[in-house]
Amino acid sequence: MSDWDAKVQIQPLDLFVYGQVQYEFSVYDALAGKYLDGKSLGDAAVSSTTRRAVVVEEAITAIARSVERRSAAVQELGLAMSQIAYVVAMFSGDTSENNINHKISDCDGASDSEKADMKARMKKALDILEKYGVDIDNKGTKYSADTVTKGDVSAIQSGCKLALDKENNALQQTQSDLRSLLSKRDSAYSMIGKLQKKVDGTARRTIGQIGQ
Repeated sequence: MSDWDAKVQIQPLDLFVYGQVQYEFSVYDALAGKYLDGKSLGDAAVSSTTRRAVVVEEAITAIARSVERRSAAVQELGLAMSQIAYVVAMFSGDTSENNINHKISDCDGASDSEKADMKARMKKALDILEKYGVDIDNKGTKYSADTVTKGDVSAIQSGCKLALDKENNALQQTQSDLRSLLSKRDSAYSMIGKLQKKVDGTARRTIGQIGQ
């Protein structure tokens, strides 16, 4: 005989837990050599649902952290996009021939102070992209604000946009997963309460029928 042995099954309850119908039953504790009383029976019946709720709670904590990380990534990549957009706009004033290969220092449409600002903004954007492992050309090329060209900036802008879109989509999916788990958690705890009430109300009656 196992430690937990269902001896009497009377009838199914009008209650389902994760798609499984619950029954009125008595449980024999082989170790103690006696039938469980109503409270112990209720505790045994809800333990599985409680464990499920705890697992869901742990998953919620992990996914909530993921949402925080992805939200921060979206915010920072958005900042990088704005910095790059400024540099692109400043380069648009460079009308020299072959300006595609011009560095920021060669941009004839910007003053010295504006060039310094362009470099500072470009460095900030590149630091963010490196932080999140964005590979612009899929070759691991390292860009520098001092040597980046107008053509490079255009490619970096496209790569940053792709990374931002990807991270934003991942964030939305993670947020959806979190909402789903929150709903499951609420349902699980609600089910625990309902199951406890049902079992407490039926266990004593069921156990009382044993031996009749």
